[in-house]
Amino acid sequence: MTIHLKDNSKLKNIIMKKKITLQEMKLLSTKCCGIVNLELTGSGEVKDNKLILYLNNKNIFLNLRNKIPNADADLSRRLVWHMHPWNISVDHEDDAPSFFSYEDIRISVNFPKKIFIIFNMHVKNPKIPVIYVVTAEDDIKKNKAKQVIEEMYSEVYEKLVDHKNYNINLPRIKSRLREVGVRFYYLMRYDERSLVKIIMDNCHR
Repeated sequence: MTIHLKDNSKLKNIIMKKKITLQEMKLLSTKCCGIVNLELTGSGEVKDNKLILYLNNKNIFLNLRNKIPNADADLSRRLVWHMHPWNISVDHEDDAPSFFSYEDIRISVNFPKKIFIIFNMHVKNPKIPVIYVVTAEDDIKKNKAKQVIEEMYSEVYEKLVDHKNYNINLPRIKSRLREVGVRFYYLMRYDERSLVKIIMDNCHR
């Protein structure tokens, strides 16, 4: 996770904690300075307008054959998160973070009361968003939603991965998903105030 660093003490202290802040998550995700090859996961909550992220190191795995990190969702709280390491990006040299997998969005359909957050590489001027939040309505039509999610993901993957085209129509994606009962949000930076607002706006519906 930290073999690329001369001094890994700061990151080591963070990942040994049971709970971390958004700023600490930002450090773990920072280009060239954060962890590599390991996808962290856990649950979370908001207290006093502060986001608390609980680490679950029992749900983390690394496929040593192809070095693909993965993690099982921690559903112990309403807020569920995972983090893509900075080196698993569309193009970290071009400041293009990773985005989300089909499963990252689809899981919301099966757990409508949960709020899922995906953290990606932090850089000053990212080409695409660094944080995604997704949650499903209670009365979501699952089959229709899964179809739209699959279509949306295929379009995004083709643009970002196959063509390195960062001109994604995110408002259109947000609107399409909303029509089938999936609320989709994105942030271009690690902004706690904005992230907490998204979470709280969806906690009381």
